[in-house]
Formats: sequence, C-alpha cells, structure tokens
Amino acid sequence: MTAPAGRAPARRGRRPLAAVAVLSAPLAAGPWALLGPAAPGTALDGERQGGIEVTSPHARSGSECGVCLPAVANTSDEPLVLLEGEIARVSEGLEYLGCRAVSAEDTGGHALVISIGVRNGMPGPAKLRDHAGRPVRVPAREVSDVFYAARVKVTGPVRGDLTGCRYRYRQGGEEFRQDVDCVTRIRLGPPLEARD
Repeated sequence: MTAPAGRAPARRGRRPLAAVAVLSAPLAAGPWALLGPAAPGTALDGERQGGIEVTSPHARSGSECGVCLPAVANTSDEPLVLLEGEIARVSEGLEYLGCRAVSAEDTGGHALVISIGVRNGMPGPAKLRDHAGRPVRVPAREVSDVFYAARVKVTGPVRGDLTGCRYRYRQGGEEFRQDVDCVTRIRLGPPLEARD
C-alpha cells in the first residue's frame, strides 16, 4: 500500500514510544526539570554548616536515614522565597527518597545530624509539619528558619558520599538554582543503641 502524494506512510506502534520517551526525559533528569529552567544564583550561603562533613558509620542495608541539609542564609539585599531543597549527588549504595522542609521552631533549632532509627529525643521528620511545596520567605540578610531534611535508603555497600545541597529559589520575579557545599558520609556498621 502506498501513501498519497506528499504524505509519508504511517508507522504504526512508534508514536506511543516516542511520546513516552519525550515525557520520561524530564522525570529522569529529576523533579526540578518539570519546573523549567532556572538561572544560576548567588544569594544563598550555607553559613558555617556548609563546609561541615557529617558522618555516620552505623547504617544497615535496608535502613532509612534522615539527613539534614544546611540552613541557608540570604546574603543579598532583597528578600527571596525558597522553593525546593535536595541533595545534588547520591552515591552508589544509597537511594534518595525525597526531602521535607521543616521549621527550626518545631525541632528546637537546626539539626545537622544523620538519624538512623534513633531519634535522640527529637521527633522524626515524618511527624513534623512539612513546609515543602509552600513558599518559604527569607528576608534580606537573614537565615532561613526552615531547613530541608532528606530521606535516604541504604541499598547496599556505600561507595561514596552524599555531596552538594541544591536549592531553588525565587527573587525579584526570577527563579534561581544554587548549590551549597555539604558532605554527608554514611557507611555500613554496627547499629547504634538507643539511650533513654
């Protein structure tokens, strides 16, 4: 069967695959790909916590860990709105499960810890109000009250570290993306014992 002049012959079964490839590409690139492009930003600073390495040698394969990202300061002269926070690079042996935005008011301050089943008197992030998906306003020259707590699952031997904390924010009608230095090292080892 030939196609009418000026028309290519129909190819059955290929269009749905092309549509799936086009729709899945942004998902493979991460959740922020769906939000559209953002310019590189410079307004955020990880304060003193940005260069700290947080380590836990007590993870077990299959366990979930809570990892706090550094609280960020708005170093500019204009207010901004934090939109998202996440860990930028995840090592082999770990699976990034998502991030919650929690208030330092609910936790008694900003914690820069790894929580592996032991809460040390602090409620787990799942029990705290999640501010993710809501605009978090940070006035000029102030530190954000809200910080991000990521959930990470240990899937096997850990071959590297969680590095880079990526934030997305809006300022002056434009959206920006900025990475802040952070390193979290999770290793397999004997479990921590709970203390009362």
